[in-house]
Amino acid sequence: MADIIRRPDQLLEALEITTQMCIEYGSGAAGADLPFAWIWMHKGSEGFMSDEQYGTFYWPPLKKAIEGMIDLGVTPVVYCEGDETPRLKYFAEVPPGKVIFHFATMDMALTKDVLGDIACISGNVPNRLLVTGTPDEVREYCKFLIDTCGKGGGYVMDTSALVDEAKPENVKAMFEFTREYSVYG
Repeated sequence: MADIIRRPDQLLEALEITTQMCIEYGSGAAGADLPFAWIWMHKGSEGFMSDEQYGTFYWPPLKKAIEGMIDLGVTPVVYCEGDETPRLKYFAEVPPGKVIFHFATMDMALTKDVLGDIACISGNVPNRLLVTGTPDEVREYCKFLIDTCGKGGGYVMDTSALVDEAKPENVKAMFEFTREYSVYG
């Protein structure tokens, strides 16, 4: 972070190198049965850098890496852990139909409005709901997500983050409700 202020030109040069490394690493999935490459968005959230810094130092290399992987036949799965609302305008610049954005914490109606015709979106079932909620509360939240994000396709039901602990009946409710309710006709 200090290099953004102290050595911005050197940082941009270093980002060129690491972007190529990212493309090469992600291209390992090319030709696989499921050619996905996960991109974890650590430190990309609003609390870590300004929008101007993001637009200069974070997004351009990330976009280049995403496009490079796509060119090699890989589907990038961009895993967003924080509230990425200010970043949606950047995410909308990806090639349509080629990227999955997984969101842990977002206004999913806004997310669908911005990215619905551009990228697949997934996630947002709160882990705390799976740990402390009831099966009925889980079904209600899944219904909200399907009704909000599933219109016209392009949504994958998933939890906010990796599930370490959850009530088995809540995980079962999430899967069963999704199978029953989200049938496309």
